[in-house]
Amino acid sequence: MNEPMSQGQINRAFNLLQGFILLATVAGVFMSIGAAKSLLEHNSQSIDDLKSITTDLVKSQVLSSSNDQQHQRILDDLTKRLDRLEASR
Repeated sequence: MNEPMSQGQINRAFNLLQGFILLATVAGVFMSIGAAKSLLEHNSQSIDDLKSITTDLVKSQVLSSSNDQQHQRILDDLTKRLDRLEASR
């Protein structure tokens, strides 16, 4: 009942084991590629979000600068009016 394995059976077992290992390796490679692709897509989305935020910050800075200039013109105008008012007294 406990007969030793023949050389053909041993070769067949090794061939099956090699096939299984090769299949597992290929599956691992594809899983690694999928994980890297997922990470790239996530990072790409984060970069797009940061780009949008940066664009909004630049717009707000430009508007703030523009408003500062407008306020300065108003203050200059008021100063001139006060100077004229004081000069007429």
